[in-house]
Amino acid sequence: EFGLDDKEIIIWYVLEQGQAQQSAGAIQKRLAGISFWLKLLNRRDITKSFLVKQIIKGIGRVRRPANGRKPITLLILSRLIALLPHNCYSLYEQVLFRTVFVFAFFAALRVSEAVSSSKKLPGGLYLEDVQVVKEKLRVLIRRSKTDQLGKGMIIWLGKSKINSICPVLAFEAFLAVRSSVLGPLFIHADDTYLTKYQFSKVLHDCICFIGLSPNEFKTHSFRIGAATQASILGFSDVSIKKLGRWTSRCFQHYVRPALVDQ
Repeated sequence: EFGLDDKEIIIWYVLEQGQAQQSAGAIQKRLAGISFWLKLLNRRDITKSFLVKQIIKGIGRVRRPANGRKPITLLILSRLIALLPHNCYSLYEQVLFRTVFVFAFFAALRVSEAVSSSKKLPGGLYLEDVQVVKEKLRVLIRRSKTDQLGKGMIIWLGKSKINSICPVLAFEAFLAVRSSVLGPLFIHADDTYLTKYQFSKVLHDCICFIGLSPNEFKTHSFRIGAATQASILGFSDVSIKKLGRWTSRCFQHYVRPALVDQ
């Protein structure tokens, strides 16, 4: 009869399958077979226990197949910014998107952490979230995917030796043309919110302009690029996790040196 010992056996079985590089889906299929026989025998289905589900969920995160998105590296970032005059209709828009691109890369931002989701729904970074402190930027990430309670996290961005992609210089240049209206940081000249769609559209156009595939580079490529570039430069795993505010080993899916494009 199944009891605690048998439950432990199932747990160890799942763990061993995970260590054997089996995917969460493959493990679930095997457990489905065990579950089927347990039901036939009118036994308690120990494969559905909370702990077993959590272990499989964890394996799923670690083994999750990487999508085809490529990283935006420092070189690609520089090329994108250099071509903004060809893709933005005004100097204000050039300064705006330069700042968004630089922040998305150096702060490893998710798109929801950077800009508003729509013209009517404010979101992303707010004006008061970014401050210049002793030639560095103090950036408050109010809420993120791994911070659903909204505790917030402070990150610091320093100066870059390359002026065109320097976060501090980009921010100061943007503040010089931005209105003083409170709310989301990234707004157009008419004070309307920069949206996820607009961010994605301008990036798409810039990627096409430099001859890369827009299917391989999306807004999340900035975050992937931050992790990949950090790894190439020799950053430790701990440092990369801190950079992207990752709380688990899932950061490994963002380190993609094999997909680096020139």
